[in-house]
Amino acid sequence: MIVFACKNCKYTDLSDDTSDYICPRCGGSMTSLGVDSAAWNGMSQEQMQARVDGVYEPSLTETVDTDAAAETDEIPPVSPDFAPDHASVRKPDRMKESTSSDKPHRPVRPGFIIAAAAALFVLASFVMWNNIRGLIKSTDIYFTEPDEQVREIPEPEDVSKKSEASDYDLTDCLYYSTMIDEERVIYTALYDLVMHKDEPGYVREVTMEEYEFAKIKDNFKFIYMAMLEDHPEFFYLQSDSVRYPEVEEYSNNFTTHIKLLLTPGRENENEMIAKFERAANDFMKDIDLNGTEAEIELQIHDKLIDYVSYDRDILNKMIVEDLAHTAYGALVEDSRGLRRKAVCDGYAHAFQYLLSKAGIQSAVIVGKADFGGTDPLDEVYHAWNIVKLDGQWYETDCCWDDFELQKSIRDVYVLKEIEKNKEKYYLTTHHWYNRTTSQMKNLAASERTRFFIAGYESFNIIEDSSHIRGMNPQSEDFELYEYLDAHLPEAFGTEYGL
Repeated sequence: MIVFACKNCKYTDLSDDTSDYICPRCGGSMTSLGVDSAAWNGMSQEQMQARVDGVYEPSLTETVDTDAAAETDEIPPVSPDFAPDHASVRKPDRMKESTSSDKPHRPVRPGFIIAAAAALFVLASFVMWNNIRGLIKSTDIYFTEPDEQVREIPEPEDVSKKSEASDYDLTDCLYYSTMIDEERVIYTALYDLVMHKDEPGYVREVTMEEYEFAKIKDNFKFIYMAMLEDHPEFFYLQSDSVRYPEVEEYSNNFTTHIKLLLTPGRENENEMIAKFERAANDFMKDIDLNGTEAEIELQIHDKLIDYVSYDRDILNKMIVEDLAHTAYGALVEDSRGLRRKAVCDGYAHAFQYLLSKAGIQSAVIVGKADFGGTDPLDEVYHAWNIVKLDGQWYETDCCWDDFELQKSIRDVYVLKEIEKNKEKYYLTTHHWYNRTTSQMKNLAASERTRFFIAGYESFNIIEDSSHIRGMNPQSEDFELYEYLDAHLPEAFGTEYGL
C-alpha cells in the first residue's frame, strides 16, 4: 500500500494504486509520498510531517480548517457517506465513524451550482412580480404603450366592493329590508348604477355562485322596480321605460358573472333633479319637524292635498309614461309643463318622499280601487301609501282625500255651506287617512260626512269604497306587482286613525 497526501489539505491516505487521485476530503489532488505503509509506520512523527509538508500547496480558498487538523496527531477519517462519486476516487481501507465536527465536506459539483442559481433566479423573479402587482393594485393604475398616457381605472375587485350594503345606507328602504341576500346584492348594484349615472360607460359587475344566481335570475326587472319604488327621487327613471338597465351574464366553474349598465338619460335630467329637490325643500320649510311622527305626517298630508291638483287629462287619455305619475309631477310639473299636476301614483310617490325627508318610513301600494257604480272609471288601478308611525303601519290615500270640491260642485252656495262646516269638511278630506288594511278593503260611507243644507236634500260626498292590493291576474304586470305586494306589510295601526 502506497501513502498519498493531499496537496491542499495535507490529508493522508493509503492506496494500492500508484497513480494520483482525488482527495475524498476536499477534492484536491492526492500525490504519492514515495513510501509504502510499512516504511511510513516506521517513520517518526516529524519525518511523516516533513513528507506531507513537501507536497502541500495551499489553495486560494481553504475548504477545511487546517489549523484544527494540525492540532491532532491522528489522520482525519473519511465517512463512506461523504465519499465522492468520481470514478478516480478510491475509498480508504481504514475507516471509522465520523462526528459532526470532523465530517469531511463533500465537494460541490458544477451542476448543483447551476441548479441552485436557477432556483434563486426564479424565486427572485416571483418576489419581484408580486411586489409589482401589489404596487399596481395599491395605486389603481395600469400600464400602456410608451406613447400612451397612463390612465386610472378601477379593477374588477374594486367595482365588486360597491355590491355590499355597507357602501350605502339602505336600511330604511322597505323593499330592500325585506329582500333575500342575493336580491340585495343586485339591488345595491342597481342603486350604485344610478349614483354613477353621469359617468359614461360606468359598469357594475357582480359575481355569485350559480346556486345563488338561480334564486334571482328571473327577478331582475322586479328587483329594479322595487329599487325605484324605494326611491321616488328617481322619478326620471320611473317615467322612462327605455332606461331599464342592460344586463349581461355568463357562467363558468359554477360561478355566474353579471354585468349591469344604465343607458344615458335626458339631456336636462340633472336640471330636473335640481328643480325637484328645491321644490321638496320648499315644501318642507313650514313643516314642524319637532312634533311626533303622527303630527308630522298629518301636516304633510294636509299641505299636499292643497298643493297638488289632479291631472284628469292623463287619466282620461290613459297616458302611462308621463311625469304626472311621479313625485316630480306632484311637486314641480307634469310632462306638458303644467305645475303641480299628478294622478294617484304621483300623489303617493310625493307623499312617500316628503315623509322620508322627515325620517318616516313609507311605501306605495298598487291595487284596485272601487267606488261602486257603473262608470268604467269607478273601478281602476290605483296607488296609495302605507306609512309606519311609532312602529305600526297605516294606509293612507292622499289622492282620494283631495276632493277639489270647487271642480266637482258647481253650486257656489252649496260649496260655501260645505266649507262652513269645518268639522265635516275635515272628516271628508281625511276619510282614507290612517286606516288599517282590512278597513281599506271595505270602507263604508260615514254619516259623519253627511251634509244637511237648507233647501236641499241631505247628501254625503263620501261613497262606499274598497282598496284591494294587487292586480288582475290577466294584467301584463301581474307578476311584477304580485312580487312587490309580497314585500309589503299589512297595516294594523289604529292609534292615529280618525
